[in-house]
Amino acid sequence: MTPELAADQVERHCELRLAEIEQTLASSARLAQQAFRTASIRPRYRASRLAGGNPTTVAAITPTAVAAYHQRTYRPDGATLIISGELDATVLRLVEAAFGGWDQPVATQPEHQAPTRRRLHRWLIDRPGAVAADVRLGAFGIDRTDPRWADLQVAAHAVGGAFLSRLNKVLREERGFTYGVHLVNQPMRSGGLLAVQGSFRTEVVVEAISTAAALIDLRHSPITEPEVAQAVSFHAGSAPLRFATAQGVTQNLAGLVAAGVTADFIDANLVSLSHVTAASATDALIELLPSEALSLVVVGDAASLKDPLADAGWAATTYSATKLLHR
Repeated sequence: MTPELAADQVERHCELRLAEIEQTLASSARLAQQAFRTASIRPRYRASRLAGGNPTTVAAITPTAVAAYHQRTYRPDGATLIISGELDATVLRLVEAAFGGWDQPVATQPEHQAPTRRRLHRWLIDRPGAVAADVRLGAFGIDRTDPRWADLQVAAHAVGGAFLSRLNKVLREERGFTYGVHLVNQPMRSGGLLAVQGSFRTEVVVEAISTAAALIDLRHSPITEPEVAQAVSFHAGSAPLRFATAQGVTQNLAGLVAAGVTADFIDANLVSLSHVTAASATDALIELLPSEALSLVVVGDAASLKDPLADAGWAATTYSATKLLHR
């Protein structure tokens, strides 16, 4: 495991990364997602920033630094090899031939930082002249190891996962504000992000945000048992489909390994889902999305949105997209 890491290839990948950043700047949805991550996680944690670096840090990368990083951190005792398919002894021999001599005794284990919730932030990312705005409304969430994980899966599906979930039924079907809105539960290795996600016409953004905030506040409108049954049925029925192909098995297991979770989680989570009640699902969402502590990110035309947001109680600090990505 001694890659060449040629200078021209390092430079090429730096150029590709800079192009990806430009694509993020050009996409309201991607920009909103990164801004919400930054707004939700304390800035001292690496997880709050762009995973692939910002323009300044990428431009500073050198081939020598890349080679030194590989030497310090890539090690066999921190690696997992996943192969899915019809396997025999030949595969094991190939694995041994390819990786058996991998020895990196001087490597050091990178420190994993467990990020924590940031105080409430409300940001308006200016996209002058935009006729629609991308919205993220939520808070720092939980990961798969939290005992409330199954409860949150059920609540998120009922409120904003199914096509006729509460959010989509009201904001899309009844009011026609959007083509689709969801409550997205995104786990990380430690913690996660939990947010309403949607794109809305500029003239209805403020009403959509206030309506969404009311719909995710379950204190006066708890999850029902039929909603629990539908959510559990969905998760139980869709789980096997994710593992129907060798590619699906490999991708899903790789995601669990990266999150520090073993394959046993798959079956254990299905059992946990069967124990979820309407009360436990309701309590989980109330705890994780407290109505008084919701962070908000809006990517849209600041000239049209700043004052209406403030008038409705959603006063937000305005940023440019470029400034945000350098945070």
